[in-house]
Amino acid sequence: HRHEPPHSITNCSMDVIHTAQYLNLVGDDSPVGIVGHSFGGRTALSYHHLTLTSSQSKGSAVVLPPEQCWILDSCPGHAHSSVAGVIDAVSSIPMPVATKKDLVDMLLKQKISKAIAMWMTTNLQPIPSSGSGGACTSSNGNGNGFEFMFDLNVAKGILKDFPEQDMIQQVRDCVMNTNNTNTRDASFSSKHNKKRTIHKVIAGKNGSWTDDILNELQDIQKEGLKRDNEDEDDHGYKLNILTLDAGHWVHIDALDSLLAAMTKEFQ
Repeated sequence: HRHEPPHSITNCSMDVIHTAQYLNLVGDDSPVGIVGHSFGGRTALSYHHLTLTSSQSKGSAVVLPPEQCWILDSCPGHAHSSVAGVIDAVSSIPMPVATKKDLVDMLLKQKISKAIAMWMTTNLQPIPSSGSGGACTSSNGNGNGFEFMFDLNVAKGILKDFPEQDMIQQVRDCVMNTNNTNTRDASFSSKHNKKRTIHKVIAGKNGSWTDDILNELQDIQKEGLKRDNEDEDDHGYKLNILTLDAGHWVHIDALDSLLAAMTKEFQ
């Protein structure tokens, strides 16, 4: 990604498609599943929607829709407050930092949980020392320190795009699949059709999930089941709504339950 504006979820999902094309993961070798949490879940849904409804490019370079799409606690509307809080906290820290521990300590002072602070260190990269031929003299911070490998201004721009994504309509389009321009070959589709599912994982402790949003998702789920029962040649997706006893960071709070559900579906 060259960081040209506009910084949007659609452009991020196109980056994923272009990466798959570059790796020659196209046609019937296209990825069979995509998983994303929070912003990643929004991008996964947008990717899924684009692979279903967009012509992308001609011939064998087309990335076909995944059989499974896992959207982990990505709630329509604005970004979850904890996500915005992390971005604000990270933006306040002067770069570079001498060690990864320094970043953790500074984030803890900003009231960020230790688990998330530790995770943020995975987004650091060492700054090469002059004359080292591009290599950092030390991995523990005794060289020139560390900086973030992502562009904070891009991250902020994407957060502003959150309310512009009509997630409910995108889920409905994928489930009903009435505009599908891209399909896998018949043998692949028949083999995997029962697994064709969008999994909407909801953190039960995340208050952003209002009754209105949940009712809309349940209505789409019912529409999909009705269509599935009426059409034997249906090419749509089932909608699985899975609620876990967790906060927004479901892959931390309920990792075992999440892995058990995913393992069952991918078998």
